[in-house]
Amino acid sequence: MDEEEFRRKYYVYMQSLVYMMQYGEDKWLWRMKRILQSLVSFFSYLGGMIAFTMLSVILSAFMTLAVCRLFGAQIGFSLPVYAGLLFVLALFATAFALFLNMLFAQKVTANMLGSALAVLASIISGGFYEVAHERGILDTIASMLMTKAVLQLSESLEAGLTAQAVEHLGFVLLWASALFIATLLVQWMHKTAAD
Repeated sequence: MDEEEFRRKYYVYMQSLVYMMQYGEDKWLWRMKRILQSLVSFFSYLGGMIAFTMLSVILSAFMTLAVCRLFGAQIGFSLPVYAGLLFVLALFATAFALFLNMLFAQKVTANMLGSALAVLASIISGGFYEVAHERGILDTIASMLMTKAVLQLSESLEAGLTAQAVEHLGFVLLWASALFIATLLVQWMHKTAAD
């Protein structure tokens, strides 16, 4: 993975954190409580926030790739493959940003911690250069990180290894699902404590 690819992946995390700050602001300023007292359910509200964040992240990156392709630039994968990769990356980044905003009352805390964790995870996963050595502690940590799985997913697709790509895709989807479930559990605990 070269430095440019690292920057693109890091920007997706950052975009998700920035767009999901609206959720943190709604929570902090008690807007969410007023919204939920209307006919809107919590799941509708949350679904709207997730859809907005994912579409904002995916569309900007996809349109950039489409314009580059339109002007004849070699972008590597086909546009449908990039759409799938962007969807998977945006899904995880959104789950990550939502989870952090659910944990912390201040949106700035969630954003700063999320940025630091995104950089750290990208570095350990090999975003700048290979820091993990075979069978070392960093290699073990990197193998559990979603950022490494996304990198391996794109490498598997590039090499035409569809079985490995499906395995890495499953790992990323498992991480995203775990974060969404953890978010709902934290929300339920906050609601139970407030009642």
